[in-house]
Amino acid sequence: MAAEVCSIKCCLADVPGGMAEEVAEVLLAYGAQSVAVEEYRPSGGPEQEIYADTEGRVWDRCTVVAYFPPEEDGAAILASTAADFGLQDRKQLVEAVRTQDWEQSIRDSYQPAQVGEGLWIVPIWSQAPDPAATNIILEPGLAFGTGDHPTTRLCLRWLQRLQQAGSLDGAAVMDYGAGSGVLAVAALLMGAERAVGSDVEPLAVKATQANAALNGVSERLAAYLCAADLKQPEPLAAAGIEPQQRLFEVTVANILQGPLLDLAPRLAAYTKPGGLLGLSGILQEQTAAVMEAYSPWFQSFQVEGEERWALVTAVRRTDT
Repeated sequence: MAAEVCSIKCCLADVPGGMAEEVAEVLLAYGAQSVAVEEYRPSGGPEQEIYADTEGRVWDRCTVVAYFPPEEDGAAILASTAADFGLQDRKQLVEAVRTQDWEQSIRDSYQPAQVGEGLWIVPIWSQAPDPAATNIILEPGLAFGTGDHPTTRLCLRWLQRLQQAGSLDGAAVMDYGAGSGVLAVAALLMGAERAVGSDVEPLAVKATQANAALNGVSERLAAYLCAADLKQPEPLAAAGIEPQQRLFEVTVANILQGPLLDLAPRLAAYTKPGGLLGLSGILQEQTAAVMEAYSPWFQSFQVEGEERWALVTAVRRTDT
């Protein structure tokens, strides 16, 4: 009988929410096959409010779970990473698991999700419940933005309304902070002519390209790596893209409040006069600051929410 194929499951418990994503990214960089961020709940402890961190991405206390191939020393990588973040005193669990078990666990965690009427997010391993709908095929787990967070759903439903109004027909779309590329892919499936996805994470750029291929829109979606430091060159200009190709009828950014405030001049420069802007990744109480930051270039602001989260939309002024 052939030996079972195993993976090494490595868990780091009680990670502060503000560190969890960075810890996950480091583990991926060190060779993890898959990484997940889960709620940390001690035995008998109360359930945390989901996505309760003020930065809007994770719980206050998390467990980071990574799976390594058997030839990697997952325990050593986990211990080294924990020490790098000053978390060497947190509980670490390392065990061998059957590869098919954790792969099935990931599949069980991501099922087709209806975002709106006739709009679905469908994992690559699932059948679309409604073949006639707009079905965005994704490979979950590659990067953030798989449609399971309110901010992503708010943005997708906004794009769907633009489609229904004819505003996406033949449009160019910028998805800044693309993550998995779900918004750029969706816009193309809804009638946009071309889209650009930009992100500070190399993994997100790869995920955007992979998901574009799954949806048959690779030739119309370009993905670029951008620097987190806005003093660095603008990514499209650095890539040699002509100025006219750096203008978009629709600009969407689902990030966080801090980067959105800093990015106002750049996102304004991307948006054609009369073009449309959608900003999310923010809490409802943060919308006033976001609108103030963008008001020199945009007008006709509107706000909508889901749970604690908000989407701010606006129209690019023609006089600035």
